Amino acid sequence: MLALINLVFTARKLSQLDGSSELEAFFWNSADLMAVLDAQLTLLRANPVFAQQLGAQEGRSILEVCAPRDREKTKQALLQCLRGGAREFSAAVVRPSQAMRACDWSVWLEPSTQRLHVVIRDVTSRRRLERELTEAHKLEAVGQLASGIAHEINTPIQFIGDNLTFIGESMRDIILLLCDLRAHEGSAARFAAHPDVDVDFLIKELPSAVEMACEGVQRVAELVRGMKEFAHQDHGEVTPTDLNTALERTITMARNEWKYVADVETDLGDLPLVPCQASAMRQVFLNLICNAAQTNGERNEETGRAKGLIRVVTRCDGASVTVSITDTGKGIPESARARLFEPFFTTKPVGRGTGQGLAISRTIVCDKHHGRLEFETEVGVGTTFHVRLPLPLSPEESP
Repeated sequence: MLALINLVFTARKLSQLDGSSELEAFFWNSADLMAVLDAQLTLLRANPVFAQQLGAQEGRSILEVCAPRDREKTKQALLQCLRGGAREFSAAVVRPSQAMRACDWSVWLEPSTQRLHVVIRDVTSRRRLERELTEAHKLEAVGQLASGIAHEINTPIQFIGDNLTFIGESMRDIILLLCDLRAHEGSAARFAAHPDVDVDFLIKELPSAVEMACEGVQRVAELVRGMKEFAHQDHGEVTPTDLNTALERTITMARNEWKYVADVETDLGDLPLVPCQASAMRQVFLNLICNAAQTNGERNEETGRAKGLIRVVTRCDGASVTVSITDTGKGIPESARARLFEPFFTTKPVGRGTGQGLAISRTIVCDKHHGRLEFETEVGVGTTFHVRLPLPLSPEESP
């Protein structure tokens, strides 16, 4: 960036010599935001893009367009430039709509006039892509680890389950034999010789104990299958996907997030296989379910109720498939609804959210799958997110 600025500065010197207007052309037609400041950091000039995107007017302080969190940092960087030299730094700006944009700043001082020349480049999209790539790498690494663990757990769980099934089946035969022996004449004395053995208790409780153990093993096996499927990376490939199964696996994987704060109900309709990036869509479902669990937890704390509810519904209307995830949480305040899908925007307390989940989910649904991610909300009642994915046209419908 500084090399470009030096080139423009040199062009200006040349234009002053030959009377050409190349510098003005750069200024008026640049896609980057350009401004000239005085020593008090007041806007003296701003190019059309600057004025259009930030609504800034000449005579105002440049600091007014800075995000509050970066205002002091920007001020110190600009004051340092006034003492000589050039600076490059990153600082967010705020548009009139209150949308926050990540930007890279390049600033240098023209010594003869003591004016600062500022070039601001909007890098929000690039930063989002970088975050998504970082998240993808993290998920891939975690996925490989989870897949390996799931594979190692799967084998012992299988033979534990097989042995428990054998024990349960054999236990029924043993109990039948034991009951027959108790009814046999002369057996009472033998049973009386072992007073510490509560035969009635064993006959009643052993079958249920084995049944509960088998149920526990089954739940572990389901979790392992969910881990293996969730950890599978499709590397962006679009494949026909059973969204109902993907949702069930995701709900199982997220159990620790919701089991203490909400009950989960599912109403899964008949869906065709949907062409999509399966791992990306599982990530969307996980984000929405975790958000639903968190807002239910916050509502529980406010009202003192024991648990909220998360309801997952799937439907197909022939042209698209809709996945709806409803919570009974706090709802989204009016002031936050327009910014809900912006990167880094969050309504959660500090430390509880990064503001990336919904932004990434919207990118996956809308940009990668040409679908829609919409919501309905009522403060104090709850929120429903609708994920709508289009289905391919049938041969009869194709033009």
